[in-house]
Amino acid sequence: MFKFLLFTIITEYNVSLESDQYSIFYFSTATSQRPQSQVGDRHQVDDIDSNHSQTGTSPTSPSTAANNVVSASDELGALPSGWQMSKTDNGRVFFIDHAHKRTTWIDPRTGKPSPSPDIQRELNQNGPLPAHWEVRTLPDGRVYYIDHLNKTTTWTDPRIAGPTVPYSRDYEAKYRLFRHHLPRPRSNVGNQFEFHVNRKDIMESSFRAVMGVRDTEVLKTRLWVVFDGERGLDYGGVSREWFLMLSREIFNPYYGLFEYSTIDNYILQINPFSGLFNEEHIKYFRFIGRIIAMAIYHGKLLEAFFIRPFYKMLLSKPITLADMESVDREYYQSLKYILENDPAELDLYFVVSEEVLGELREHDLKPGGQHIQVSQENKQEYIDLVIKYRFVQRIATQMNAIKQGFQDVLPLDSIKMFDEKEVELLISGLGEINVNDWRTYTMYKSSYTPDNPVIQWFWKAIGSFNAEERTRFLQFVTGTSRLPMNGFRELWGSSGPQLFTIEKWGDRTKLPRAHTCFNRLDLPPYESYQELRQKLIQAMEMSEAFEGVD
Repeated sequence: MFKFLLFTIITEYNVSLESDQYSIFYFSTATSQRPQSQVGDRHQVDDIDSNHSQTGTSPTSPSTAANNVVSASDELGALPSGWQMSKTDNGRVFFIDHAHKRTTWIDPRTGKPSPSPDIQRELNQNGPLPAHWEVRTLPDGRVYYIDHLNKTTTWTDPRIAGPTVPYSRDYEAKYRLFRHHLPRPRSNVGNQFEFHVNRKDIMESSFRAVMGVRDTEVLKTRLWVVFDGERGLDYGGVSREWFLMLSREIFNPYYGLFEYSTIDNYILQINPFSGLFNEEHIKYFRFIGRIIAMAIYHGKLLEAFFIRPFYKMLLSKPITLADMESVDREYYQSLKYILENDPAELDLYFVVSEEVLGELREHDLKPGGQHIQVSQENKQEYIDLVIKYRFVQRIATQMNAIKQGFQDVLPLDSIKMFDEKEVELLISGLGEINVNDWRTYTMYKSSYTPDNPVIQWFWKAIGSFNAEERTRFLQFVTGTSRLPMNGFRELWGSSGPQLFTIEKWGDRTKLPRAHTCFNRLDLPPYESYQELRQKLIQAMEMSEAFEGVD
């Protein structure tokens, strides 16, 4: 409860919308310097009813108030005895309680504040708010809505938004269906798989335990993990810790099985030269396949994020030129140039070169490739073969071992109900995305600024998304759901650190498009919040169909 002395300036509602909590309170525009609480987009309102009982101070001047008095009644009927209505200079109605010598926005007949003229126009345009709802505005003109029944606030107008827009991919619904159809282990293998591992040697001890199982049906039974030298009962927490610790080890590029992609230092790809670092690398890749399938089967998560082609190969989906961009921007640009121009003058042949431990090696893309020149007629074949070699052929043995290990536990067909983006979520989960951090470390181009209405609507839309939708959108604009350890400030692009950027582009008839190699969103200047939100969702869902990602 905030108490103030009576001053000759009318009090007002003020609200802060930053993070964590939502506070609505009165303050005296003449004297209050109380810092504002930080709040989030949709959180519990702090005792709205008690705030409504707060009162303000008397108008600036009795004579001014008297001149502006409307009447003691309106279409709602007469005011209580001792009350009058007046208007501020901008036309907003306030109420004067002569008995207690105070003023307030609260109508004593309804218990609700009077709307500002701008809000009243919006009310008239969209019709009345549902029961128990109220609309208010911030000093900068942004409108928010209060649900008094549930004591929540939201940026979204309940009259036009209705229920949350259904997400057609609906990963969570697919996941529930997937869990429902998971095959149970055979009854003759027991109901528990107990194994011991060593924290100091987590990779090797886990390898021996998991790969030592001959009947892989055992891997579907309840996991009972015991860390050597530790007492503890595994009711889920220990096995969860084991999956996390193990994933940090087996996917660590230090062991040579995986390497970071060329554009950043946190997204992984299979190392095509893994055999140079570990003679038994194929056994370890099969082990990794079992671990991935076990984690999926038992509902655990791995701390591992791979390039998009990895997930596509798990699903046996074709790799396209667009998949190349998020992995190797320069290579992508070269192939795209060949696709769009006559390559005859480039003097190219069906051969690729790569450096292996300081030695340059050549590989024929087809028999006799070193003698076959790339032309206008065969350039598409050349591009297809380059992509196949880059993503498939070089790591075919390792990928086949992963698939074999996966199928030791689960049939690969069981995950084909998911797309490649959803398989990433299946393995690594829906991460927490800090919208405030995202907003802080965002750049704007082409006349967009943080105060632009389109940008305000954009962040309002991101704030209204659920966890799955936010993760989907992050995948749409960056190519992955993975963030660097220190958040958005350390996002990487094709040539190094690159903050998320929103650039003005096109017109309202276009869908937003993403440049994952630059972490950039091209956002048309839409004319309303609802239009922008729907276009964002449409772009996320149709990114492959309309080539909204390049």
